[in-house]
Amino acid sequence: NLLDIFIEMEKRVILGKGKLDILKRVCAQINKSLLKIINDYEEFSRDFGQSLPNEKQTSGILSDHQQSQFCKSTGESAQTSQH
Repeated sequence: NLLDIFIEMEKRVILGKGKLDILKRVCAQINKSLLKIINDYEEFSRDFGQSLPNEKQTSGILSDHQQSQFCKSTGESAQTSQH
């Protein structure tokens, strides 16, 4: 499924914090709304990182707290975004 693809991309260091170019190119070709979500995520993580500079970064793209905050800002449930 799509989540497995993202996980594999992250393991291969193709996808990760600051490494969304390939994903953005693919989404631009297949679904512009996904591209908007990625762009929103990048903007959110920049703003969130500046507001909490001492937060410990995890190896994943979003920490659980960041994911929860991002889901609230986009109106998506955290459960949906994890699966």
